This record gives sequence, structure tokens and C-alpha cells, in this order.
Amino acid sequence: MANSSFVSHEIRFRGDDCTPGLRAFATSAIQTAFSRFERRIAGITVTIDDVNGPRGGRDKFCRIEVRLSRGGSIIGRAVAENEYAAIAKARLRARTKLLRSLTRPATVSRTARRRVNQRRISVA
Repeated sequence: MANSSFVSHEIRFRGDDCTPGLRAFATSAIQTAFSRFERRIAGITVTIDDVNGPRGGRDKFCRIEVRLSRGGSIIGRAVAENEYAAIAKARLRARTKLLRSLTRPATVSRTARRRVNQRRISVA
């Protein structure tokens, strides 16, 4: 699990064995990308998998799930030639989605919009 200075996170490896360097890279990558949003994040799970096994090819898969403290989650996925590239791509996608969700204005229900429009019509 994580150190106490950052949001709780878990790094899971399927298939290949995890090297200490890869685990340190994944931890550093998520800390760098998400430390700014620490208060808004409940937890992060990084899953790394070797899709094709020993056959080789572009088969390293990374999935980063960011659970938000207000509820819901954001997921970034990537496939690449190696684990490091997959982590970097998935981190960028998850961070981009998180930024979009935090800057997007709250949606107003259709009913609330109708009420506002009706008030505008009746006032005019």
C-alpha cells in the first residue's frame, strides 16, 4: 500500500513478476500525476497485465482506476510494448479525464432547465 503522505493506492501485477524498479516507477508516476488532487481522491488502483503472455508483441496492459471522494471513478487504460510505457500512457489518460471531470460544470437536470425557461417566459 501507499506511504502516509499520499492517497491510498494499490499496484497489482498479473502475469509477469513485479520488479522493485517497476513498482517504484508506478508509485512515482501516480504520485506525480495525482498529488495535486489528493483531497478529491479516495484511492487509486493500478493493474498491470501481460495480455499475450510469452508470445511477445504489443501486449502490456495498464489500467488506472481513480476513485473519487465524492463518489464515482475515472479509468485510464493503455496498451504498449512495455510496462513503463503502458503506465505512462494510462496515467496521462486518467489524469486528463480527471481534469475534465473536475472542470466540467455540474449538469442541470432537464426539469430544472424547464423551470428556469418558464420563469423567463412568464417574466417577459
